[in-house]
Amino acid sequence: LGAASASVTVDLTLEMAAQVPFTLIGLGLLLVGHAAPELAAWVLRGLGVAVAVLAALIAAQRFGLLRVLEERLLRLARRHGWRRVEAIKGLHAATVAVYRSPWRITAGVLCHLASWLLGALEVWAAFWALGRPVSLEDALIVEALGQAFHSLGFAVPGALGVQEGGLILICGLLGIPAPIALGLSLLKRVREVVLGLPGLLAWHLCERTPRRSPRHPDAWTRTTKEEPGT
Repeated sequence: LGAASASVTVDLTLEMAAQVPFTLIGLGLLLVGHAAPELAAWVLRGLGVAVAVLAALIAAQRFGLLRVLEERLLRLARRHGWRRVEAIKGLHAATVAVYRSPWRITAGVLCHLASWLLGALEVWAAFWALGRPVSLEDALIVEALGQAFHSLGFAVPGALGVQEGGLILICGLLGIPAPIALGLSLLKRVREVVLGLPGLLAWHLCERTPRRSPRHPDAWTRTTKEEPGT
C-alpha cells in the first residue's frame, strides 16, 4: 500500500507538472492567431500561482509531508484496528525513492503531456459531432485553456460552472457560439460519467470478492471474523 500510494501521489504531481507546458502551448497558439492580451495575462498569473504551488508540493513530498501523513495514518490504524491501513508504512521512503529516478520522472511527465495533447483530438472530434468543425489548432487552444480553467476551479466539486464558463469565454474568442461551447462541456461530462461508473462498479465488486492473503496464498481473507470451531 505504501509503494502504491507513493506512485499515485507522484503520478498526480507529474500530471500537474505536464499541464503547465500544455497550457503554455495553447496560450501561445491563441496569442499568435488571436488577439487576447487580457486573457493571456490572466492565464499567466494563474500559471505563476500553479507553478509556485507545484514546487511547494514537490518539496513537501520529498522533505517530510508524507512522513507526517504516514505517522498519523499508522496511529489511527492502530487505534481503530484498521489492519489494511497499517500497510501504508514506508510511504515517505517510497515517494523519495521515486523522485530519485529522474528518467522515470521525465518519462512520466512526457506520457502525461502526450495525453494532454491527445485531448485536443477529443475536442476536435466533439466539435465535428456538434456540427461546428474547427481546426486542430483551435481544438488545442480550447482544450489547453479549458483544462486550465477546470484546474483553477478545483475548489468547486466537479468544477461545475467553472468549466462551462471557461469554455464559453475561450470559444467566444475563437468565434464559436456559446451553445456549441456548452454542448462540448456536456459531452465531456458524459464521457466522465461513462468512464467513472464502470470504475466505481469494479471497485464495489473487488471489495465484495474474497481475495487471497499475500502471506498465505492458499488462505482467503474475509471481511468478518469467524467464530472458533466454525
